[in-house]
Amino acid sequence: MELVERYLQAIGQYLPADSRDDILAELRSELLEQVDARSEEWGRPLDEADVAALLRVHGKPEAIALRYLPQRSLIGPAIFPFYLFTLRRTLPLVIGIYTIVNVATLLLSPPTTGLAGHVIRAIFGMIPVLFITAGIITLIFVSIDYARSIPSFKASLEQWDPLKLPELKPRALKPHAVKQKSFTVRVVELVVHCLWFLYVLAIPAHPFLIIGPGVWALRALGITFAPIWSSFYVLVLVTLSLQLCIRVLALRSVEQPWIKLLDLAANLVGIVALSLLAFSRQIILPTSSAVDAQKLADANHGIALVFRLILILSVFGLCSEAWRYLRSVGRMQRASLSSDGY
Repeated sequence: MELVERYLQAIGQYLPADSRDDILAELRSELLEQVDARSEEWGRPLDEADVAALLRVHGKPEAIALRYLPQRSLIGPAIFPFYLFTLRRTLPLVIGIYTIVNVATLLLSPPTTGLAGHVIRAIFGMIPVLFITAGIITLIFVSIDYARSIPSFKASLEQWDPLKLPELKPRALKPHAVKQKSFTVRVVELVVHCLWFLYVLAIPAHPFLIIGPGVWALRALGITFAPIWSSFYVLVLVTLSLQLCIRVLALRSVEQPWIKLLDLAANLVGIVALSLLAFSRQIILPTSSAVDAQKLADANHGIALVFRLILILSVFGLCSEAWRYLRSVGRMQRASLSSDGY
């Protein structure tokens, strides 16, 4: 029944992932037996209000989940699932914000002590930030747990309505399941990528393809691209080559493990390419002595800032992708161990 499934869904969000399915299967069997027994006793099928009354007696989802969680003392068992849930959601967010701020600081104002020193200080500086965040969250939940001892506050917390449980969410794909694109779509993607690759290969001989009339504007202004663009171009070709391998492998199946690793590698090479321009002081060079050196320096600085901002977003995206990939691999390993009976 849908209300029972919504009730189990609410319980499941507090349960450990490795035993969640077994626990929910046990609870589902128990609840359906109670529904059947009550229906047989009353001689009619139970309606939604009847099921809600049964679930209300059975207990709040948080309280039921506590039966299967280790008992804690600092924070009571009725509050601990909320505390753990908040930590799991807040600490990764704090790490992400801290990383973005430090990367932005590094890119916008490079440290005089070197990159290694900045990274080491940032890593050690993250530890007290995490401790302070966890400490504040802990104090908040300890206070809430203490407030629960007040009779009026406790009574208000224990009131709940099963009919207000969240709607059922679509079942997520298994860790190893990947939504397959049709073969036709994969072929089209390969063809488009090959055409794009040929387009990029033609750019050095025909710069008009990338900057259009800007070719004549550069000549008129007396400036040209710095040699750093040659290295950037080589890395772009490496990135496109890795993406071409991904498209070819995807013709067979998108579930191959090499595909995600190649995708991460391509993104990493792209970040290295962006870094060349983000930290270069000479992105454009004068071809004429009439060019104002200060204006040229300001233009180089402005272009580098743009690439630094793009680099920040790219690094954050790569970290997110790598984190999702590692979590997926971890879930697959746990599922494999579970199926083998460990």
